[in-house]
Amino acid sequence: MAGYGFTLENSGGVDFWDEFRCLGGVSALGYSVSQRFTYKNYLSQAYQKAILQWDAINQQFNFLNIYDELSAAGQDGWLVAFRQTPTGSSWEQDVGQPWSTVVDNHLALLQGPAAASQALNRAYLNNSLAPGDVHSSILMFGLPMAREDMGDAIVVRAQRAESQY
Repeated sequence: MAGYGFTLENSGGVDFWDEFRCLGGVSALGYSVSQRFTYKNYLSQAYQKAILQWDAINQQFNFLNIYDELSAAGQDGWLVAFRQTPTGSSWEQDVGQPWSTVVDNHLALLQGPAAASQALNRAYLNNSLAPGDVHSSILMFGLPMAREDMGDAIVVRAQRAESQY
């Protein structure tokens, strides 16, 4: 029906529709929740589970680190109060470290009490673009940034998503 929903298309040399399909379509990203828009000089489009941005310089799509952006905007208090999302850490210890060390340090947040850790690991590793592949999980969700027992749930916050157990 005309006037309902948001256009998802290849136009202007930027192929959002093709990338959406390549990444798994609705099952991976959800439905479009916005038209194209510019955010921090990147052409972007929001979906239920992610925001894609077109990097014209490198001619590639990237996922926006939504939770990092909310932290930078001072919204951590709101996330804790209304979404049970732990405050992200600065992770200054990552500076100067090899990527493999950075990844190992962040993935350690998925460890903890047995049942919770197994479930959180499964949620992070098996709901990505290539289930079981840690690199695919990092691409889809970003690195885990915080883990906290919020009382009725153990929550892992990544750069682009969170998992609750």
